[in-house]
Formats: sequence, structure tokens, C-alpha cells
Amino acid sequence: MFSTRIFRLFAARCLPILLAMVVLLGGCAAEPDAPDKGASAPDASAPVESASSQPSAPDGPSADTSAGESDVTPGGSVRYVLCTEDDLHRGDLLLVNRTAPYDASLCAGEITDVRSGRVTNIQEGTYALPIEKSLLQTMEALQTGMQQAMGDGVCLLINDSYRSAAAQQATIDEYLALYGQAYVDKYVAPVGYSEHHTGLAVDMSFYNPSNGAVMATTSAEAAAHYAWILENCRRYGLILRYPPGKEAVAGTAETWHFRYVGIPHAGYIASNDLVLEEYMDILKKTSLEQPLYITADGEAYSVYYVPATGDETLVPVPADKSYTLSGNNADGFIVTVKENG
Repeated sequence: MFSTRIFRLFAARCLPILLAMVVLLGGCAAEPDAPDKGASAPDASAPVESASSQPSAPDGPSADTSAGESDVTPGGSVRYVLCTEDDLHRGDLLLVNRTAPYDASLCAGEITDVRSGRVTNIQEGTYALPIEKSLLQTMEALQTGMQQAMGDGVCLLINDSYRSAAAQQATIDEYLALYGQAYVDKYVAPVGYSEHHTGLAVDMSFYNPSNGAVMATTSAEAAAHYAWILENCRRYGLILRYPPGKEAVAGTAETWHFRYVGIPHAGYIASNDLVLEEYMDILKKTSLEQPLYITADGEAYSVYYVPATGDETLVPVPADKSYTLSGNNADGFIVTVKENG
């Protein structure tokens, strides 16, 4: 049974449609159906849930990730998730940049630190470096894959990850003193505008445990390992957030800054030479009826965008398929459906 709040939202949207249908049926001859280009109107019999009740299971490592077309079409029964304005700022597909702020206190992940949370020999640049727990697990899986392919003589070094507002200001102050204002303007976002506030970003380099050498991502010594990371990070749901050559769109180039977005999205972004801003523009052109199809490691996904309609939005999701739901940190929601799983 709908709550009063959901009933009011449903009535406000659907009552005008129902009245129009009565008029048309009473005074007009039947005409052929036309395809509906917009989102389907909520069905009063379809279940409605709160977005906060949805499970949030992170994607795990995949053997291979590629992007392309699929002949899978969305179908089956639909239910509705009631998303609030707060839900716009939750999920793996948040867009945060110098024009799209994010409140660091909203990070919904479980913050741990690298040293106490790790289960491998992954390293850290600062004692008790804060990191979101599931992101640490992803980075450890990435390291395991790298060492299986390249040998265990080099491990990943996490230099930075989750930052509170205070930590962001401290970073600004530190780099301002070390390198000056021009460097800060280029590489360090103002407080409230950093991806590090989300818990989804990580800055990394490499470390040799045998001699204590630290190797930057651009160093010749780490070139082979870094090439492996660039080629395979998509399999773990990670992208290089600010790749060289995309400064005009992304705002900067940083070879060390990686961002978790989820396996299908990472595969599509990497295969199509996109940055997150470009991918979000593509997603805004999709809908439930016209989704984006992505194939990742033999799994078919459909991805579609639902614009927010105010303080509350009824988001259509499949009733019988696995899916994830994310806000975009601005004006809508992205549903990722696993079509064949």
C-alpha cells in the first residue's frame, strides 16, 4: 500500500493523464498507438520502495571488460524506487569537478585506513591514511592482478584517497607552500569540489619493498607496471580520471588519480576514450525505453538515466533483474541493469 507521500506524488503525475484519457475515449475515434518517447507513467499496482532500502553490492574483478552493442532489449516487469534529493549524492557515478561540488560529510562508505584495513602488502604514503573500505578492497584486487601478471617485486602505493573538508584545506595549504599558487590552481581542487570527498578516488604510485624505492607513475622504472594498470584497471571498475589529452574537458591531466565507477562503466569509458564528463553527457541522452547497451566480460548491461523531478522521484527499475542505482550528484539518477544475470 502506498504511503500518503507516495500517493500524492503518484496522483499529481498521473491524474491529468487519466482525465485526458477519459476525454479521448469519450469523444474521439480510436487511433493507432504511437510509441512513447518518454518514461513510463508509474503503475499504481507496481511496488514502490525507498532508495535507501536498495542493496549496494560493489562490482568485483572481471576477467575481461569490453564495451559494445548488445541485442538485449529491456523488458519484464517494472517496480519503482522512491529517490529523494539526498539520493542524488549517493552512488558510484557521482560527477564532481570544479563546477559540481560535493559535501565530504555525505560519503556513505565505511571509512577505514590502509594500514589497519589491508589484507595484502599494499602500501600507504601516510600513516593511517583514510580510505573507503570497498575501494581499498578493489585496490588490493588490482594489486593482486598486477603481481600475478608482473611478479611480486612491486606493489601499489596509495598516496591519498578520502579527504574531509579539513583535509582538503590542509592539502591546499601544503602544496601552496611547496609549489605555489599556479600548481594549486592546476592540480588541487577547492574545498568542496574534490573527488576525494566522495571516497571513490585514489592517488597512487609504486613501491619496491626490497629497497624501499618509491616510483611515480611517470617514472621509467615503473613504466611496465603502469602500462599494465592502464590496460587492466577497467576490469576492476576503475578509470584514469584525468588522462593526458583531455584537459579541455576534464580540467587537468593527472597520471596518478584513479576513480571507481563500476566495471561496465569503466569498460565503456576506456574503450571509447572518454572522461567522466563526456560519459555523463551520453547517459543523459538515454532513457528506460532507449538505454545504452554495454557488454562486459560476456555480461550484458543496459544503462539509462532518469531525471529528478523535485524533492522526490519515482525511478523505474526492473522487478526481476539485478541492478544498481546511482545519483549523478546534480539532477538525475542512473540505473545499471544486468540483463543476463
